[in-house]
Amino acid sequence: MVATIYGAADRAYAFVPVAVQTANYTAAQNQLVPVDTSAAARTITLPTAPPDQTVVCVKKVAGSNNVTVATGAGDVFNVAGGPTTWTLALVGQAIIAQYSAAAAIWYIFGDAGNGTVTGNFSASGNGSFGGTLNVTGKTTFADQISINSSDSSGSIFINQSVNTSSNPGTISQQESASTSSAYAVFVSGDGHARFVLGADGTMRWGPGNASLDSTLARTSAGMLSLGAAALIVNEARPEDHSLITWAFDPYSASGSGAPSAGVLHLIKCEVRAAATANFVWVAVPSLGTALTSGQNFVAVLDSSGNRLAVSADQSVNWATGSGAGVTQKIALTSSAALTTPFVWVAILVNGTGLPSFGRGSTLSSSLYNANLSASTARWATNGSALTSVPASITPSSNSNEANSWWAALST
Repeated sequence: MVATIYGAADRAYAFVPVAVQTANYTAAQNQLVPVDTSAAARTITLPTAPPDQTVVCVKKVAGSNNVTVATGAGDVFNVAGGPTTWTLALVGQAIIAQYSAAAAIWYIFGDAGNGTVTGNFSASGNGSFGGTLNVTGKTTFADQISINSSDSSGSIFINQSVNTSSNPGTISQQESASTSSAYAVFVSGDGHARFVLGADGTMRWGPGNASLDSTLARTSAGMLSLGAAALIVNEARPEDHSLITWAFDPYSASGSGAPSAGVLHLIKCEVRAAATANFVWVAVPSLGTALTSGQNFVAVLDSSGNRLAVSADQSVNWATGSGAGVTQKIALTSSAALTTPFVWVAILVNGTGLPSFGRGSTLSSSLYNANLSASTARWATNGSALTSVPASITPSSNSNEANSWWAALST
């Protein structure tokens, strides 16, 4: 059998087949070298500094071990300073290499090993692959995929040609946006994924017949948070009341009191995941009598003290004869974008005969704010003689509050 390929325009090369090699072997020019690695991995060494335009073909025909095609001393593959070995791992893989004497380079122009597959790739049998496989079409495996490597050279890279991560893994995937879904799991017959892993590490779960409804996500440094639908302990949570967050379970409210006039009363509400609030909830068991028009508000401030949103004036709502009832749902004039780790609900009252607000214990302001700085206090006051909620405050200027007021936020 003679297989013919063409090299220079004016001459043809004939591959000369040799016997199937079952041991290490040094090829001669223009040979076709079949290799069986059933017993062990084998190395086929190309001729050293052969005549210009020498062509050699090496093909793996059997065995589960790799074939290493090595250059002779001083020669390399493809580019100056290039590799000196090439790996054939799958049965049927082969390379055809032509030698440039001037450059001392073997140019691989036929390759079923390292390289790029621009169409679909399908593997239906057993085998191993020890090189780099870049596939731009659909890839189908009908059996197991096994990867064994002491470093990233044996990894699978998806949407990237090399592993640029400082935390390399066996499978490395690059997405264009942090909101992209990197991995999803379906059960046969499902119309929706049951599990999705996002590019930002967010994990989401669902029933398979409806949208994903439970989330575990990194919300800040060192913090993982469960989404609103997740229940981790057997106790009431804000989402059980269709609320985003609250100061504490309202069941624990035990009394009421009137806040000081002209002072921002800050109520800390933890934010475990980003959300948008349109309403503030407070408890007002006793209404006021003579509130100053245009000087009574609730607002939402972020953890840096910036005002996110404010309500309309509540001087009528909190006055005698209007807004009767313990719990009030107060609309914000614009949506508040809540971000981790927390926000403050602020209450500002002005007038005489001030309304009372629901609260928990009044035992000790230092107890409620134990081991917290002024900038992270759960209950605090800020400012004096205020008639409106400022655009921002300085959290480090907070003073501990003796009343543990209740408040909540909802969409």
